[in-house]
Amino acid sequence: MTGSRFEHALGAMHLARQAWQQAWLNSSDDVRKAFRSDVWKTLNGLTASALDQDTRDWVRGHAEFNETFDDRIALAVGAATLLHDIGHAPFSHTLEPFFARHAAQIASQDPTKVAKYVTSMVTPFHEFVGYQMLDQIEPDAVERIPWVVVKMIMDTSHQPGTWQASIHGLISGEVDVDRMDYLVRDGQKSGSEVAAVDLARLIQSVELRNIQSNGDTDAPAVWSVGFGLRARSAIEAFLNNRQRYHQWVLFHSHAVAVDRMLEYAVEGLWTLARDVRQGSRDAELLHVLADLVPDLNYFSPHKRLYDATRDGRPVVIEDHDTTAIQASIDDVTVMEWLKSSASVVRALLTSGQSLGARRAELVRVLACVEALVDRVPNWAPVWKTEDDYREMADELKEPLVATLNSLGLELLRDGRRRVEGLSAAPTAAVSASLDEVSKAFAKDSILGLNLLAKQCLRSRDMTQRFLRERTWADALSTRCVPSRQLKGGFWVFAFQEVASVRDGHEMAVNVFDGNRPRPFREISATVSYLPEIEARAVKLHVYYVCPNLQMRVNRISRYKDELRKLFKEHFADVVMSTYRDLI
Repeated sequence: MTGSRFEHALGAMHLARQAWQQAWLNSSDDVRKAFRSDVWKTLNGLTASALDQDTRDWVRGHAEFNETFDDRIALAVGAATLLHDIGHAPFSHTLEPFFARHAAQIASQDPTKVAKYVTSMVTPFHEFVGYQMLDQIEPDAVERIPWVVVKMIMDTSHQPGTWQASIHGLISGEVDVDRMDYLVRDGQKSGSEVAAVDLARLIQSVELRNIQSNGDTDAPAVWSVGFGLRARSAIEAFLNNRQRYHQWVLFHSHAVAVDRMLEYAVEGLWTLARDVRQGSRDAELLHVLADLVPDLNYFSPHKRLYDATRDGRPVVIEDHDTTAIQASIDDVTVMEWLKSSASVVRALLTSGQSLGARRAELVRVLACVEALVDRVPNWAPVWKTEDDYREMADELKEPLVATLNSLGLELLRDGRRRVEGLSAAPTAAVSASLDEVSKAFAKDSILGLNLLAKQCLRSRDMTQRFLRERTWADALSTRCVPSRQLKGGFWVFAFQEVASVRDGHEMAVNVFDGNRPRPFREISATVSYLPEIEARAVKLHVYYVCPNLQMRVNRISRYKDELRKLFKEHFADVVMSTYRDLI
């Protein structure tokens, strides 16, 4: 499956303009007048310095503002959608946690722009970066576009019910133009049936409503963009196909493996380079490896060059051609880094030099790069299909429940030993978690395994998910003693989860019943089963990677039974140590 984020952005922009124009067409005269008035009040209340010249002129001419309002807003909606993914890192969501983890170091020459994000991490990293990049776009490039409106639409801090948030919902919602485009586009390119979505019906059904509930015309408007009831069947098809897309395409076992090995390789090379730079007695080739790390700072708005000197000292030169520099940092940058580093890593591993603890990381990096770049069959999933996953969950149920019960007894004894003044809150929280997982196992083994993995691996901080997965992988690698053919390998864990239908969430899809937005699940019984399907999907992925050169000829997949046996024997011990750490 091939495609680019550029063509996706163009497609989403096209759909966004259509959706806004249809929403405006479907609204009443009173709604249009009130919405136009709210936007004018917002813009007119800003200081002159806060407005770009084009928007300032537009707001001053009140008659022109009213006459050209829907066209100008359509331009702003299109521009915001075109730029909605501008902040994505190379390899998009796969490497976003890596860039978020190391943002301060990557932008070490100008860390001020990322300091706010690093300390808060309130929004996804690509959204934060994208919003910062808006200030770097030259004014000449956005002529005739109300630029301040574009920035307001892209700003995620506006409260629900504001006009800004209602338009933002076209771009970022449960059924939005972003998802419409990538679902159809990826479905077609992957050759799957998930592309069967009635885009025309969805777009034609978009509506703009003032949903204030008290009927007071003097009360502040509460704006919402949603779908008319006639879109019900199209939304049902969309949500069903999106669930299949997650299951068959996005979270396919092979796709998840490639994503994680890419993250392992990049994280490993970055960590090795950082450690080498902090030391001084490392092997010369390690310094060569560190020097191969490319400029990854695609998000900092200013570069500083040191290619000029004065009186023998470097002179800081501001480089204002930052857009071209940032655009050059893409997927190819990362792939070339991996390729050039692989030969150095091979030389290091065969040089006979003392590498100490770094040898294991070098082996891990090389194995992942060979799998990604050279497609060496040096890895295999412990399970691949849903049937395999259920079989493993059924076999793990007894030892895992026994482990949970043992942990429960430890917690009980620990509670009795507690000295006065020691908080029992952490113990109580872990005890509740254990009880929840045990009940899930009693209902269905897959539900239990998924919930256990979620509690141990998932984190609201996306930068921590990878580190937790690595902890599980390292713990299992330490405990396992594989056969000679598999010796020297390592485990890879990946936890993937997505909500099939959101309820009570600001991104939840709303369908207007009269003037009242209703959660889609209340209107359509068809999608009520999607959360159940998602709950039993394969969420935990486990792989074994073996850098043994014999694996080039003797495929690792031949050892699947041994891998499954090793995993079943030692996974409960890994779980035990994880919960003990939480305690």
